[in-house]
Amino acid sequence: MAHTTQLSTQDLSKYFSNINEVSRLDTFADLVVTGVFPNIKEFCEASGMFKAYHNYVHRPTQKYPPYAKSIYVVGDGQSPRCGVMFAFRTKDINIYSIDPEMKDKYLNWTTDDGVPVSEWLGTPVFDYEIKCRVRRLRCYKQKIEDFGAEFGTQVLCPIIVGCHCHVNLEKMLKCHLLNGVAETYAILMPCCISLINNDQKKHIIAEYHDQGIPSAHNKVYILRWE
Repeated sequence: MAHTTQLSTQDLSKYFSNINEVSRLDTFADLVVTGVFPNIKEFCEASGMFKAYHNYVHRPTQKYPPYAKSIYVVGDGQSPRCGVMFAFRTKDINIYSIDPEMKDKYLNWTTDDGVPVSEWLGTPVFDYEIKCRVRRLRCYKQKIEDFGAEFGTQVLCPIIVGCHCHVNLEKMLKCHLLNGVAETYAILMPCCISLINNDQKKHIIAEYHDQGIPSAHNKVYILRWE
């Protein structure tokens, strides 16, 4: 007789936590229409990375004004999945989605070039009129080592996000945009390569398995430098 595993309601709640959370958002339909999420697994991963940001990074970085912090999603894939998730669920932070395999159609995929931060607040993040572009999100077809962007003001608090990316943290931290910053955070979920070396482990402020991510590689690390 075949054995079956019976899951409690509590177990099921953990496994479906990320997709349940994102599906309850008022903007969930818009997230789907962007077309950047090919399946539920990608929704769960991006939602899980945002959850880590919300639980461990959002509050301590509120001391910085919006223009002084940015989120860099490294190795976001051919489509800006985490970039879109963070753009939809934050109000006033620039998001940069960076990957050498990024599809060309997402480059310059933003509606807000030259628009001051004060005008972003209270405006829809999603623009149906301009080919489904996403406010505050910029996509780059580059390696993080080669990445560069123009800022009107120095970013004091960069936040690095790496979801199953194939570049280690040492290369991410060598990005010239991180020079002269006051504080840096990294939210990482490794897959087939080790992202964090022994010296960097002392900067880990939290680590846990996110059971809401349907992958064997669902351990999340949050690191901080000051």
